[in-house]
Amino acid sequence: PQDLVGTIDIRGGISGSISILLSYPLALSMASLMLEEEIDEVNEDVYEAVAEITNIIAGGIKTSLSQNGQAFLLGLPQVFDLGPESNQIFPKPGKDQPPLSIPIQTGQGAFCVASLLREERSL
Repeated sequence: PQDLVGTIDIRGGISGSISILLSYPLALSMASLMLEEEIDEVNEDVYEAVAEITNIIAGGIKTSLSQNGQAFLLGLPQVFDLGPESNQIFPKPGKDQPPLSIPIQTGQGAFCVASLLREERSL
């Protein structure tokens, strides 16, 4: 199956990226619900819907992180098509950067929220 990934950078006391990984069928279903019209092929509307879903989820995470008084900035969401041969986890962990992966079940299907966040060290 083909997958789409929406990703957004977050900067502040904790920095990194937040991503969502979802299948084509789920992306089509979510975009159709958001736009209140049937969409049967992945197109610009689907990419924009995935970007908006990514932004909403990242905004919620930013709000939670900000409760201790720290300021955080979100980048602009980007959407990538992982293609039919994709079996990779996105994003990939780096040194001292373990991934956090949260599966989410909806009435339309399951998707995954993944994050690579690390505490910024003061110089």
